Amino acid sequence: MVDLPSGARARPPMVQSRSVVIREVYAAGYRSLRAIRFPIDRLSIFVGANGTGKTNLYRALQLLQASALGTFSHELAAEGGMASAIWAGKRRDRRGAIITLGVVFDTDQIDGRRPTYSYEISAGFASHTEMGHGWESEPRFWMSRRSRMKD
Repeated sequence: MVDLPSGARARPPMVQSRSVVIREVYAAGYRSLRAIRFPIDRLSIFVGANGTGKTNLYRALQLLQASALGTFSHELAAEGGMASAIWAGKRRDRRGAIITLGVVFDTDQIDGRRPTYSYEISAGFASHTEMGHGWESEPRFWMSRRSRMKD
């Protein structure tokens, strides 16, 4: 412990802040979005005809935010639950109905390398063989976080 002169206050140590920028967003199996992956910049504008999925893309971004805030289940329930959120189109394989939402971040360089982080959440009705237990109508949630360094 350091003695300070009378009336002086200790300053908190300086913390170097890092810039984190969203570089890419992806969604699969959500409403009308079978599978989409797209880059994001500081300003991104989504343009398209009515009924092409712009609102569902916006909702997918809201669910990603809710996941980061810990309110994913509440947000999903508010939009009608899993049954209304899963992609209703024909499935190519026998896997269960699964929604996958993710985002890729870039950060400032550290020691000449640029770390890239990603966050992904999947939720759905997995089949018995995929999960090894449970019921087909039972929703399952799983999350993953990944990081990698770029040279």
